[in-house]
Amino acid sequence: MRAGGRAVLDVALACYRATGGLPLSDAAKRRYELRADLAPYQPFERLRNCGQFLAYSPEDPGGLTGVEIVMPPDGHPGFRGVETCGSKTGCPPCSARACVKNAEEIKRAVAWARATGLTPVMATFSFAHGQGDDLKKIRGGCSEAWRLFRQGAPFLRFKCRVGLVHSVRALECTCGRHGFHPHIHAILFVRDVSALRAALPWISDRWCAKVTSLLGPEHAPNVEHGVVLSECDRDGVYLAKLGLEVGGAGAGKRAKNGNRSMWEVAEDLAEHRAPADVAIWRAYVTGMRGARMLTWSVGLRAAVRVWAASEAVKKPEDSPGMPLSLALVPSPAWYRVRARRDIWRLLTAAVDGQIAEGAGQWKVNRQLLAWGIPGQYVGPVLPFGVQREVG
Repeated sequence: MRAGGRAVLDVALACYRATGGLPLSDAAKRRYELRADLAPYQPFERLRNCGQFLAYSPEDPGGLTGVEIVMPPDGHPGFRGVETCGSKTGCPPCSARACVKNAEEIKRAVAWARATGLTPVMATFSFAHGQGDDLKKIRGGCSEAWRLFRQGAPFLRFKCRVGLVHSVRALECTCGRHGFHPHIHAILFVRDVSALRAALPWISDRWCAKVTSLLGPEHAPNVEHGVVLSECDRDGVYLAKLGLEVGGAGAGKRAKNGNRSMWEVAEDLAEHRAPADVAIWRAYVTGMRGARMLTWSVGLRAAVRVWAASEAVKKPEDSPGMPLSLALVPSPAWYRVRARRDIWRLLTAAVDGQIAEGAGQWKVNRQLLAWGIPGQYVGPVLPFGVQREVG
């Protein structure tokens, strides 16, 4: 095994021991189960087929090899070589993968802000909504109101007054007795927090004016709750508000005031199959399709990258290497098990076998046979300790 592969396995082993020998959290397992439960109710074929078909590869154009189980440096095993939908709103596993990446970027942006003398402040922008509202229309109006809010000479003067340097905006949607509630959580990186709080009436009036001009007076924000400011004191708080908690799908942040987060709706749909939840879920996925869930102000990402490089936040030589292939599920076997709710058991088998005994492939083959896959469709058992790195 090359040095890079050894480093990956060392990192994976550390993660494995830290979790008491469980390669997957309960939330991670639940995400795979929830994807299977939601598949019949997804409005788009791409979501229904997520994780089902082998992805095209120039090295294997006929898709004859199969699906690899890989261990990335972060210690979270997964499947490699299958087509995924990439949806951040309708697919639990794909949403979680996007959350991991976005959360790390935002954590680093907050660290950059504090290191350069800025204060990150969480701002929530909402508006009135009602049962029967067209989700696509009101979430589009919400995003457009945010764009217009940040334009013009009055906003430039406001930026100078409070020392607003950059911002990150996340779009979120909950559901309750008054229908869908799209709203914005934004992290504002400012120099003068007291000036920002003093400017809250101006912020609220401007936000109200932009929403009203786009969506009409019936959607005018509440004077007290249209704009709410709070400090980003703990990582978990602002990441949860931005909807970037890794456990959001399958473990989930809880909505307030009697509302449900959309992952709560998904859980209720999977458990009860209520027609009302089916309608809500399909309307949500359809209405949020194409929405930009996370946007950064111009120049913020570049500034964070420069700071990260100068502060040696992550040195290239510290990278533990490329993902390591633990096992292979041959394509004939994959097409027989791909729709199982407990497909995560293959990940558990591969990691358990590889770390504990150096026999991940053997454990995966045993799991496939236990599921009734004919022996001729199960790949050969690799010698103990033999790995193949994947680029």
